[in-house]
Amino acid sequence: MKIRFSELPSKQLCLFLLASSPELRSTYHTGLDVASNKFNNRGYFNVNNYIAIDIEDPESEIPTGPKPSVDKFIHADLLEAALPSADLVMCVETVGITALFSHSETLRALESLINTTNTGGTLVVNVGPLASVEDRRIFATSINSNFTHVRHIRYGRWSKSIHPLLSLILGTALLLFPSLRVPNKDQEVWHLFFAKGKLAKPQESLNLLGRSSNPGSQLRKN
Repeated sequence: MKIRFSELPSKQLCLFLLASSPELRSTYHTGLDVASNKFNNRGYFNVNNYIAIDIEDPESEIPTGPKPSVDKFIHADLLEAALPSADLVMCVETVGITALFSHSETLRALESLINTTNTGGTLVVNVGPLASVEDRRIFATSINSNFTHVRHIRYGRWSKSIHPLLSLILGTALLLFPSLRVPNKDQEVWHLFFAKGKLAKPQESLNLLGRSSNPGSQLRKN
């Protein structure tokens, strides 16, 4: 899997974690890339059928032909569209992060991502500091209630743009020394979830504040 690079050390950490994720090494039938933009995440999808969705037209030509390719592109808003179900659903660098997203709708968007993940499937999503601390807490509880195994990684230190080489060095330091990852203020904390094994029986929705959780799930925080 090709390593990508960023001028933000915290994002560089996220890219390292995605590239090394055991959850993304599995083969899935259908993958859904939400907020696909330039299809930069295509390399993370080991799937037979790759579907991309974005609110804007692609900034680059839609790849066709031999894999990796885009089997279907949907021009739609995450909050308005009926998302197609998939075995692997990914939405990164969007919720609580981009200015194009309505952050007051954070929980509705995250609930949609959970619901569109097929039973037994995997959801990979991160949530940034533009979402409220409470919304991030609720989502962490709810995702634990809907999947059998969850890796929850908290990070966010060094989130300003710097020279690419220095960003690579600091991003590597964050990867090697997890204790450096979390900033001091809760509002500045980013959350990355690798959630595997979607449960068949629906749990309560996010608007119930995630009050119960699945006792059999395993929530790991790094």
